[in-house]
Amino acid sequence: MKFKNLIIVLLIVFVSSILGIYFFKDKFRNEDDLVKNINPADITYLTPAEIEDNLDSHDPDYYNNNIIQVIGEVKSISVDSNSTVLKSENNDIEVIFQEGEDLSKIKEGSFISVRGVAKPPLSKSFILRLTSSIITVK
Repeated sequence: MKFKNLIIVLLIVFVSSILGIYFFKDKFRNEDDLVKNINPADITYLTPAEIEDNLDSHDPDYYNNNIIQVIGEVKSISVDSNSTVLKSENNDIEVIFQEGEDLSKIKEGSFISVRGVAKPPLSKSFILRLTSSIITVK
């Protein structure tokens, strides 16, 4: 009888695991793939000023793990760390690009549109950090 109950419990765990993976597969996907293949209706489109205004009135995790597309002026570029900084009124936005993203045509002062996963900043000089980012418009 114990063996039969054990088999039933293991079967229930296995089936619930398969169902969980099926319904929550987007949560397990790589962030790089998620940014590249997201439905445009699921993207939040903002300017740096809008992000600052929204974060002033909400808690710092307001955008956490959402896909955001931002249009902004490039303040600085670091090809070594595959990142750039977009200007904002008070604090800037740190953008960390996906591996292989071509930054050679971006210059300081130019405007670009980037899409990435919003994360809390690691430094007080930034209002937001975008990871797994791609350039959508140069």
